[in-house]
Amino acid sequence: MKVAYHFDADHPSLGRSWSYGWSVEQHVLGLIAGMKRFGLSTKVFIGDLLLACLAENTVLLDEGLYQVTVNQAVLAAAVEAWLRPRERMWVRLHESIGELAATTSIYVMCFETIDLELAKWIDAQLEDYPSYVGCMGIDDADRVCYELYSHLLAARYRLHGGRASVFWDGADEDDKDHGLLERLSTLGFDGVDFEPLKGMYTILDTHHDFENARRLAECNRMFNEMLESVASRALHSLSDVAPDLSEKMWVALDTLHRASSAEQLSQVALSCRRIVHYIADCIFPPNTDIQDGHKLGPKQFRNRLRAYAEKERIGTTSTDLLLINSDALNGQIEKLDNLVNKGVHDQVSYAEVTRCVLRTLMLLDDLVAFRTKPFEAAPDLDYTRVLGPDS
Repeated sequence: MKVAYHFDADHPSLGRSWSYGWSVEQHVLGLIAGMKRFGLSTKVFIGDLLLACLAENTVLLDEGLYQVTVNQAVLAAAVEAWLRPRERMWVRLHESIGELAATTSIYVMCFETIDLELAKWIDAQLEDYPSYVGCMGIDDADRVCYELYSHLLAARYRLHGGRASVFWDGADEDDKDHGLLERLSTLGFDGVDFEPLKGMYTILDTHHDFENARRLAECNRMFNEMLESVASRALHSLSDVAPDLSEKMWVALDTLHRASSAEQLSQVALSCRRIVHYIADCIFPPNTDIQDGHKLGPKQFRNRLRAYAEKERIGTTSTDLLLINSDALNGQIEKLDNLVNKGVHDQVSYAEVTRCVLRTLMLLDDLVAFRTKPFEAAPDLDYTRVLGPDS
């Protein structure tokens, strides 16, 4: 999700009026660098919240001479739309921000792509920061949000895998801010460098407009809804026959969200393998049979998935797809496991383990989609709850 953090630029704690931006950036980026959060990959946009720009009228008085006025009614409507967006996003703005926006400058750091858990963590860390006035999720499908946070802010940084980059235009070497890069290098990132924008976000960029931003925002929303639907269908359907699935999946996701080392990430991948094994045990328990030359014992979960597919008579194409997805997941788990066992911890990435979890979910959804009828209920019953512990 896209999240913007807001600060009272006139707060005395930020020092000189010309340096408030770096004071805020130094504090926020220092928090992130010190956390060593796996998986953060985002651009960071910075600048003042230019609400008045949404209500400006520009009149040409003479050649090269313009008069700019602010329509107060339009400005009031823009502020209302800003504080109460049409699509209600995650909002943690302080009550005072509306009044502050009318009387002082509001400085913004906007993260283009950040997960909600990390967004909440940053918000909690900033609560005691004197100039902080709250954060909110940004929906670029809303015109006011797009103008304030995508059109009028400047792209300043990229954070990726523990490293930080400072953007420059890519044309004029004098545009490189070496002083900023040096200051950034003191915050604890694994490395810092420059990254050229090559005209992105300028008037020449044919994709830097509201329509493109709106489509991207709506794609994100639709994908979120689609993924939620897939997860709900897979987890609820399979929980009938595999009642421990929710606990096992929760452990994998919780470990992923809290991961701060390669070993923890490897545990997530191994949890994915255990989930697939568990589901295979539930929908096609191991036995001593040999089918088409393949053993169907406890360790041969892939063979049992094949046997499940053939039992369901789902067709050759669907069977092949199920096995391909299973092989891709198993191969990725093996790779991550081998890297950790060899001590190559720096090659174990949050993004790759995240794909393991997603592949696990898609494999579970395949098993549900290929099923010709609902799974039979197989609850884990504890009769001592009724009959007592001595029954």
